[in-house]
Amino acid sequence: MIPSKKVLTLILVSILIVTGAFVFAEYKNKQTLTGEYTADSTNILTAQNSIDTYKDSDGDGLKDWEELLWGTDPKIADADKKDAKTVVLNKKTESLTATDKLARTFFSQYMNLKEVGLQNDKDSQERVAKNLLADINFTQTPAPYTENDIKISTTLGLREYGNTIGSIFKNNLVPGRNEVAILQNALTLGNREVLKELDPIVAGYKNIRTGLLTTAVPSQAVSSHISLLNSLNKIIFLVELLSKTFTDPAVGIQGVALYQPTFVELQQSFESMRSVFKNAGITFTSSEPGIFFQPQ
Repeated sequence: MIPSKKVLTLILVSILIVTGAFVFAEYKNKQTLTGEYTADSTNILTAQNSIDTYKDSDGDGLKDWEELLWGTDPKIADADKKDAKTVVLNKKTESLTATDKLARTFFSQYMNLKEVGLQNDKDSQERVAKNLLADINFTQTPAPYTENDIKISTTLGLREYGNTIGSIFKNNLVPGRNEVAILQNALTLGNREVLKELDPIVAGYKNIRTGLLTTAVPSQAVSSHISLLNSLNKIIFLVELLSKTFTDPAVGIQGVALYQPTFVELQQSFESMRSVFKNAGITFTSSEPGIFFQPQ
């Protein structure tokens, strides 16, 4: 079933969280930063049009936002900052989650806004928040399957094929709530244990994927079969992201943002498969597994 409008709600909440982070960042900045630098007002328009995360005005190896973090002037390459630079360069390599990376990217953007006095400008905040969320791609989506990954048959009949894959779906789909509804419930309760409901769903999807990869496919159904396989594979990927929401919220946001359009893509794949059987004049009886692909 198609996820409810709560999907959109979660995405909007994510935008509000990122935007709201500006308030917290500004508070922390006032509490911890010293030697704050204020840019000339003539730089504000430039900053509004292009926020440079990698800007190093004095060429000393520390980005401007790092200068602000250490309380030094980003326009003066003075000796006082060498200790800070050494600390930065000597930091051990860290294993960062997607959430860690999002937080650091946000902070660098915030510090660039801070440099030119735009950290409290609503338009600038909104632009940064939208850019961060629109650019969500913390983990790469799986590579698509091609004809080389499936078994194509020139002799298998469409009815036999339809009953085979119909059986695969009917035997492995887990009835109950859709994945986003489970996530919504887990977030509402603040209980990560609820997300364990996703485990059998993912296991079922993976069994279906294995079945689609190993089942012989008539030449007439190759295109629809590959489409179905790829959209299902994306759903598996996204549901696994949803399951990480409590441990790595940023990838959970990515899963929410991409889930609904991918689910629509899966539905379109089913419609394409139904058209294959319809165009061949094949109808399935209620006792045949292939009835799974006939409109109810």
